[in-house]
Amino acid sequence: MSPEAPSDPEGRVRRLQIGDGELVVAEHGTGTPCLLVHGFPFDRRMWRGQIDALPGLRLILPDLRGHGESEPTPPPYTLVDLAEDLRQILDHLAIEQVILGGLSMGGYIAFAFAARYPERLRALLLLDTHPKADPLEIRQGRAETAARARKQGVAALVPELTERFVKGHDIEPDKVALIRQMIASTSVEGMVGSLTAMAARPDSTPILASITCPTLIVVGSEDQITPPAMAREMQAAIPGAELVEIPGAGHLAPLEAPAPVNAAIRRFIAANLTQS
Repeated sequence: MSPEAPSDPEGRVRRLQIGDGELVVAEHGTGTPCLLVHGFPFDRRMWRGQIDALPGLRLILPDLRGHGESEPTPPPYTLVDLAEDLRQILDHLAIEQVILGGLSMGGYIAFAFAARYPERLRALLLLDTHPKADPLEIRQGRAETAARARKQGVAALVPELTERFVKGHDIEPDKVALIRQMIASTSVEGMVGSLTAMAARPDSTPILASITCPTLIVVGSEDQITPPAMAREMQAAIPGAELVEIPGAGHLAPLEAPAPVNAAIRRFIAANLTQS
């Protein structure tokens, strides 16, 4: 079996009561805990290429509120609320320190977590993300998308949202199909809640200099949403941060190009952390 092909795609699935709702969390493997947070508007399936490919890590893959199989929570809520969900997941699992990874919105949540619980981080994996707050035009666009989701439903948004993530570069058809499936399975509450939370988030740039844990930044060379220039700025601001650019990949590098992303994570772990 290919190391990039998961033998157990479901893993050990838990349903945890977090706050006012139930979150679904899958676990794969054993070793150092590594919590990976998906982007918007996806779910834990976006990490399928990492399952069985990162030996020595206990992957913890949650579906965020209203995404995938997790229950929706009526919006509005904030990225701090979502970071608190992560803390509660770790507490439920009796995990004190974790490697925390996040893609895009998952990275925004990771910044919120890092600002509040730096002592709980063994390392950070920041994938196709950036620390800046949304400029006005993006906030307005998120508000318009949220209004359409409420009025028309999520299904009406699937084609244009899919195009946003796949345009400009080649992605295998099965992965495009998965992108569409994940978007379609997002609840209206999850989509609206995530959009409003992202639009309201503060600038996390001021916390970057205080990040002291080992940090790996990964970005697709063709990422048009959080391009490599943003990744380089982030690397310069985080002490000792490493940066790996994935040739040919777009905004969803771990899904689009799992082999080089996994290789980068394995090298980073080997160089910076002692497995436990």
